[in-house]
Amino acid sequence: MLEIASSLAAPFDLMRVDLYVRGSEFRVGELTGCPGGGLERLFPATTDSILGSLLLAGRQGRASWQRGKVNLALRKESE
Repeated sequence: MLEIASSLAAPFDLMRVDLYVRGSEFRVGELTGCPGGGLERLFPATTDSILGSLLLAGRQGRASWQRGKVNLALRKESE
């Protein structure tokens, strides 16, 4: 399923792909180019700049941020 989602999202800089599984079948539910309708706020405010930098780095090729031009540590908050 990850391969299918990656293929569907490949032409876009940012795309959320919703896939649903029922038994042995799967369906594409939605392709979302702007999660949250573009209205959700990111906290802290610097998160918007960080994610924007990653998006721009993706346009220039993944190698640029892998070399350390853009650094982002994502960590899961404890529940």
